[in-house]
Amino acid sequence: MYALLTEAGHKLRWTETARARMPLPDERTTLQLPDDTPVLHTTRTTYGRKNAALLCEEFRVNGDRAQAAYRITAESTRQLRAVRD
Repeated sequence: MYALLTEAGHKLRWTETARARMPLPDERTTLQLPDDTPVLHTTRTTYGRKNAALLCEEFRVNGDRAQAAYRITAESTRQLRAVRD
């Protein structure tokens, strides 16, 4: 999907939010979680031209097995400041 959006002329950027919480009953069943196990719920929004939101993706995984890793560069901190301004 990202390749198609790029080919369509969009310069993509993302925001992502991750939070741990207790699962809803259907999540507990689908993920086969014990009652006391949290989920890691991540939401990623993809933006294109003119800051238009193009995609919203949600991921839910077993919280006791989840790990999030992010690449942070000097370039990414400059971009973050530009988004906030």
